[in-house]
Amino acid sequence: MPKSLNLFFCKECGYETIKWLGQCPSCKAWNSMVEAPKESKKDPGSRLYAFPEKSRGEKAGGNSLR
Repeated sequence: MPKSLNLFFCKECGYETIKWLGQCPSCKAWNSMVEAPKESKKDPGSRLYAFPEKSRGEKAGGNSLR
């Protein structure tokens, strides 16, 4: 079983890193990094988008004036 990975994120700006830092490199806030479990990507297909199919008579070049 793989080791669970925790991330550290800045509670001021949301910057994420795999190790604790005393100062956030993004917003420069001190002692703002907190530890949280990494969100798992259980459904890799969830970011795929479905595009509507074009009708057979429609061209891919855009609008044509007739």
